[in-house]
Amino acid sequence: MDVINHSRLTLDEVNLAVARHSDPTIRLITQRRVTPGATATFNLGACSDVRQFAASAFVGSREVLHTGNINPSPSCRTQIEITQNLTVHRKAIS
Repeated sequence: MDVINHSRLTLDEVNLAVARHSDPTIRLITQRRVTPGATATFNLGACSDVRQFAASAFVGSREVLHTGNINPSPSCRTQIEITQNLTVHRKAIS
């Protein structure tokens, strides 16, 4: 899963919350300091085990975006693009 930062902001933190079929605990994966034009890449592991995930990004302690829950794509590859005005576009990658 990739989060691509097309905004003009450096994201201090990009978090991915992952819910799995095999684990009742939602796990948080974090990448720090995602600069403009950079991509934060998250390895979700076995696609068949991923139930849902959600991404959020922070500048300082302020959350600047949150995707809500996303079901994994059939190809197990998803890109989330953060635009310059901090809106989110999601697409499955084949």
